[in-house]
Amino acid sequence: MIGTVFRSEDVPAEDRFEYWRELVGRTRSSDLISAHTADYWAEYRLMELGPVTVWPSSFLPTRYRRSGKMVRRSDPELYHLTLLLDGDLALEHAGRTDTFGPRDLHMVDGSRPYDLRPADDRDRRAVKG
Repeated sequence: MIGTVFRSEDVPAEDRFEYWRELVGRTRSSDLISAHTADYWAEYRLMELGPVTVWPSSFLPTRYRRSGKMVRRSDPELYHLTLLLDGDLALEHAGRTDTFGPRDLHMVDGSRPYDLRPADDRDRRAVKG
């Protein structure tokens, strides 16, 4: 098992969101947008278990979008399975829009466009999963 730990407080405030974007980009190709970039907060632990990557994480509300163009450019044929522990997320994927809350499990097929975002982006409450 190979592991990586990230805590945003270990990075200067002005670099935190870009650093988070880079880390997330290692596991899923998507555009990240947040209203909290100036004082972004996130932490995660990345564990590679053979063909499976596990990354428990907590972060301020962030939108993760993967466009059709991104899928055509690079399709790693990966699924992303999330068990949400705290916070609320809305997901547009495969022609559907669903909302998820604590203890909900959802799956995203990275071979299709998706838009995963906080259900209420005005709140600074961290999303945890």
